[in-house]
Amino acid sequence: MVYARDLSISWAEDDRNWLWPSLQETSGVVIDAAELINECWLEVHGKFKTTKLSPGTLYEVVFVVKLKASADGWDVPVNVSLTLPG
Repeated sequence: MVYARDLSISWAEDDRNWLWPSLQETSGVVIDAAELINECWLEVHGKFKTTKLSPGTLYEVVFVVKLKASADGWDVPVNVSLTLPG
């Protein structure tokens, strides 16, 4: 798993733009989530060492994005992608 705190998020250190609420996962683990409160663009980067994966195993990549009812500006296409090395 790659959690929000492990990602490079645009302006994440600015508390005028981001909140970091703690959420409890279904497994009981408590994680910090990144909550965007004021930003005109969003860019997120992260890395994961593929050497930690087992050969011959099928893996799934999931991007979890939650929108509040008051979310504004998400009416245009949002693109997420996974770029593999090489």
